[in-house]
Amino acid sequence: MTISGQGSVPIRETLSSERELVVACGSDEGYAVHMLVMLRTLLKAHHDAVTFRVYIMDGGIHPQTRVRFDRLLAREKRLSYEWLNVDFEELSGLMSDSWIPHLSSAALMRLLLPELLPKTVEKLLYIDSDVIVEKDVCSFYDMPFRGKHLIGVQDFNQPSLAYIAAKESSVPATAPTFNSGILMMNLTRFRETGYMKRVTEAMRRQPTWSDQEGLNAILFDEWILASFIYNMQSSGMNPTTVPESSLKEEMMGWGVDRLRSEAVMLHFTGDRKPWAGRWRHPHRERYEALLYESGWFSEAQWLSWKTKRMGSAATYWLQHRLQGQKN
Repeated sequence: MTISGQGSVPIRETLSSERELVVACGSDEGYAVHMLVMLRTLLKAHHDAVTFRVYIMDGGIHPQTRVRFDRLLAREKRLSYEWLNVDFEELSGLMSDSWIPHLSSAALMRLLLPELLPKTVEKLLYIDSDVIVEKDVCSFYDMPFRGKHLIGVQDFNQPSLAYIAAKESSVPATAPTFNSGILMMNLTRFRETGYMKRVTEAMRRQPTWSDQEGLNAILFDEWILASFIYNMQSSGMNPTTVPESSLKEEMMGWGVDRLRSEAVMLHFTGDRKPWAGRWRHPHRERYEALLYESGWFSEAQWLSWKTKRMGSAATYWLQHRLQGQKN
């Protein structure tokens, strides 16, 4: 693994009047534009005194795409960043029989962060690319670790560890599952314990597991539960779809309007993304506006993208209509 400064905005010293947050993210070619959208919303959600030092893991982004990314991100004066080139040999044998079709090997890169980053980086906020940041994240960033490795939010689709405990008897089935898409990571603690090695060993024993299953299997008692407002996953748009649990009861008590209005980060989990699939996604129009405003597309490219988007939505609708008629 190497740290590449090519095309990066140098990490700079922070003025005493500023507050700097350290963030990590990563992408393959397909998610590069969405990672850009996430970073731009991260900046927009904070006042000018908050700056960001970002480490971006390259999971197979084309060189010309990185050039475009650099050109657009260089406009952001409150953000400095470095590209991290990932050696996927270190992840060989992981997720080799995944049951989650929308996940690529790029999802595994977060497992390398404790060793990939400089030892001077003691903690960071990891954010997936399919996220919109709505509000200031400092309250999440400042939560104490209390000696634990992670701070996270309970997973909406798999609230308990029962599905992991079925394969690993040491895992308590009734304990909560954390979602691995937004995490505060105590890198110092990870380096002290070497727990990431245990995570990858567990994943090699269970080739269907994604990073989330591996992390939860080893760190089930090594994380702190934060409010779901910090990782409002797709099911939060309709909490009736959350499996029966105390989490569902709490979310139902809040109601959809409050869940949406108080969300700090919106996380488009699963294969239902606002830029793909069904047309009636509750955040489709807003996300398309963010894509357009990102500067990623020329006018001709945007027209082409919109045309393809409408075509894929029509195909999705037709397939489900025909499926309904068969049933």
